[in-house]
Amino acid sequence: MINDLTISQGGVATVTPPRSVLAPLKPIGFGSSWRECLSSYLQRLADVYCVTPNQLCRAIFTTLLSFVQSHQVDRIWQHSNFNAMGPIPRKWSDFLGQQTSVRGLDKLTLLPLEGLACSRSLTVDNRQWCPLCFEEDEASGTPYGRLLWEIESVKACPIHEVRLISECGCTMGDALPARKRKFLPNLCWICGRNLNHHSIATLHSASSVELRHARLIADLLGCWLFEDDQERPIKSGVPTFLGNAVLNHPDRHAAGLARTLGVSKGSLHGWMTGINVPAFPRMVSIADTCEASLVEVLAGEFNGDVVKGDLSIQRSTNSRKKCNWNPRKMNKVANDLLAALRATPPPSLSSIARETGASSRIMRDMHPLLVQAISARWMDWNRARTGERRNDREATMREAAEALALEGVHVTRRQLSKKLEFKLTIFSPEEKAVCKRICEEVNNAFRD
Repeated sequence: MINDLTISQGGVATVTPPRSVLAPLKPIGFGSSWRECLSSYLQRLADVYCVTPNQLCRAIFTTLLSFVQSHQVDRIWQHSNFNAMGPIPRKWSDFLGQQTSVRGLDKLTLLPLEGLACSRSLTVDNRQWCPLCFEEDEASGTPYGRLLWEIESVKACPIHEVRLISECGCTMGDALPARKRKFLPNLCWICGRNLNHHSIATLHSASSVELRHARLIADLLGCWLFEDDQERPIKSGVPTFLGNAVLNHPDRHAAGLARTLGVSKGSLHGWMTGINVPAFPRMVSIADTCEASLVEVLAGEFNGDVVKGDLSIQRSTNSRKKCNWNPRKMNKVANDLLAALRATPPPSLSSIARETGASSRIMRDMHPLLVQAISARWMDWNRARTGERRNDREATMREAAEALALEGVHVTRRQLSKKLEFKLTIFSPEEKAVCKRICEEVNNAFRD
């Protein structure tokens, strides 16, 4: 490479620009939400030299990229992780940047999200596109493949509000010979037809959810995370975001937020503690449900309200809201509570809730004194029943210990456990202490 070569022409000194091995092809849409993906850039770069991307990879990159086997290098640009995160897009973007002298090619992939988002279910296996976007590109400039289309959660074009297409519609009978195929972002790699041949009548309108998710991801690709002069967060802010979302949820606890997001409490606990990271499609759903942007989710900044479905639930300082039941249902619940207060044995509040169809929270708000009396009566009865069970277990252990002592066996906890097999198990520390005390008492009594 020749740099800074001074040449005198007519008494004026000029400096030649830095030379590059490959043509310094500029990426399209750089710095916007509609930026080009790295695989599309490689296809256009190969077209400059009138070769296929496979031939370009074999001719130049095989001897320079030792991290990929030679028989895999020519088709690695078709890999689903080529535009995602990991060592493959990092090394290929760095190498292409060195050979073309074009900076920032890593921004044509999802590498800026590495460490912040999960790579699971991130990019598509088969490419998808918007025919209307290709049609506009041909009218105004060069058609190219968007990085937005490479993300699995994107199913619609946020500009034209139509669903993306993943099939050209050709068959193997329409396939061109391998030597006649041309690999460009706007062409079918099998039949060679232009991918904008789909008419508007054959396109399907996107749903509101698909459009919201596509716009959220488009805003993410155009945010400050994909700029060179911005400092990226060190770690993901998803735990902080979910913690703030719990505080702003009407129920004020993680179980309520888990129900709103449609996940289990265990999954939400793993995300909040940082043990696990939600998959990217789930992260998009979280941002949509909480009416936040993906940048806020990744950075841990919560500025929205938690919503259920399409109805927004405003923040409330009182997590327990009064029930709006009609008087007939309220009277039925009161009669059921009075009957439960006189029942023997006394039922628990959870069993009453299952029978009446009203939640425990509603019953506490409607009849706090009755619920308090029922709970106190059930706790006293349960405490007495627990004491009776404890005395029965202790009597059973003592009877078995005396039977062993009459046989001339030195009573130990192990011997007693074998004797009580299929009748009583001794697992808890409290039961072990009781068993040890009974063994000592029985051994001392029979020794004397």
